[in-house]
Amino acid sequence: MHNEIIELTDSDSDFHASPVKQDSDKTSHLNPEVIVLKASLTSKTNLVEEQGKELTKLRKENKQLKNEQDLRTAEIAGLQDELKNTLRQLDDQTVKNLNFNMIKLKNLKSNAVLPNGTVVEATGHYDVDQDMSDNFAPTAPSQPSNPITSRSSPTVKPEPVRVDTTIKVVIKSENEPDQIEQVTFVKGEDGKFDVWNLEHLGLGPPIVVEERFCVGFRRSVISDALGGGHQTTSNNWKGRTKTDKFPYLAMTRSYNPHLPLVPGGHGVVFCGVKRFNDGSLIEGPIDLIASDKPNQWIYLGSYETSRWGEISPNQLDLLQPLVIQRWVSGALSTLWGRSWVERTNAELVEKGGEIRLVDFTEDGLREALNDGRLVINFTVMKCVGYRTEWFEQFLHYQTHPKAPKSQKRKKKASSGVKKPFAKRLKVSERRKEVSSESDGDDELQPTPPGSDKDEFSDMEDGMKTRLGSDSPGARKNLRMSATRSRRTLYSRVSASSQN
Repeated sequence: MHNEIIELTDSDSDFHASPVKQDSDKTSHLNPEVIVLKASLTSKTNLVEEQGKELTKLRKENKQLKNEQDLRTAEIAGLQDELKNTLRQLDDQTVKNLNFNMIKLKNLKSNAVLPNGTVVEATGHYDVDQDMSDNFAPTAPSQPSNPITSRSSPTVKPEPVRVDTTIKVVIKSENEPDQIEQVTFVKGEDGKFDVWNLEHLGLGPPIVVEERFCVGFRRSVISDALGGGHQTTSNNWKGRTKTDKFPYLAMTRSYNPHLPLVPGGHGVVFCGVKRFNDGSLIEGPIDLIASDKPNQWIYLGSYETSRWGEISPNQLDLLQPLVIQRWVSGALSTLWGRSWVERTNAELVEKGGEIRLVDFTEDGLREALNDGRLVINFTVMKCVGYRTEWFEQFLHYQTHPKAPKSQKRKKKASSGVKKPFAKRLKVSERRKEVSSESDGDDELQPTPPGSDKDEFSDMEDGMKTRLGSDSPGARKNLRMSATRSRRTLYSRVSASSQN
């Protein structure tokens, strides 16, 4: 078999190679188109992302504008309410018929400084002694102007309204006519109005007191260090010219729920603090001691007492029911309560007209509080200082108590030397005078005693030691017996002096 050699000619190789070249040309032609498409897709993707970001930004701006619009709407609503209140004030009869919650403040200063720095000067048109319930004069809030001689009410620029409801407050100055300012209620966390919030008065920050001073002492320790009685509210109250001792108040929180919570803080006491026993005005600071529980009296600081007033009947329901019950039950069971009612009835008789005397019963006291015949005074306590040196005195007398007066009298009696009757009479009268001065004054007469049921005098503590009894009932009977003995002694001395 012959081997044949087949040779490929150029024509054959060109025939078989031509299709491969055509495919390569197509691929090279498509590559630029793919690149263009990819570039176009990338640019469109970037454009979509930018548009998405712009849309998100526009949505945020729209939301912010909506919030601003809501705030402006709320401000407009508040201004509308304020305008309505202003228009209502133009009619005195309308104001009296409105169901507003009112509080009355009395200021010993002739000028009242508002929180925004505006000074309000009073112009006369009311008597100071006139019933404050008739002293709400209609005024339209406006820019304060210079005082003039016309008998018109002062005008005050009110603070911005923080909530929907505002109240009228009358500020009284000693020997000065009425002043009116607009005060805003502040809602508490529970949604209720906190009438005793003091922020609108601009009292400033509290005094910072170290925690080591927040210690309570027995009432006898306080009396040994500062003077004053063991159960009295107003202590060293003779007057600045009659004694060199510091005057101070001793308050229990059961009767005064809005006392300062901590030493150095601001608060409210339910009593008037205006004059000493000698009739002189209280111009300097008054120190305050408070008790949360028996045998725990804490010194709170020195307080300015220029703002004071009365709780109106419309505002009585803003007090806690337990506080009102405490005042009613305390008045029925103590001498200060009977004196409170007797003095109120005497004032009602002096006013004349239709007399509705206050009945000395639980229902009678509640009815008198609700209709305004019985009034609970209050004083705003602004802390202006703290006497740290007193704390060292408390610590000293806690470990070195003074001897009870009963023991001193026994030592003198055991000496066997009797004083002449005339001298004994003078001493008894002097003791009675001191006792009456320590019991309180006219301004603090309707104020509960600064003690609690578990706080006793040194004489009773000495008797309790001799009897060896810790029973509260036995100590109460012992205290009542000692009180009756003192009254009998004073009555005998008075009868002897008259004869």
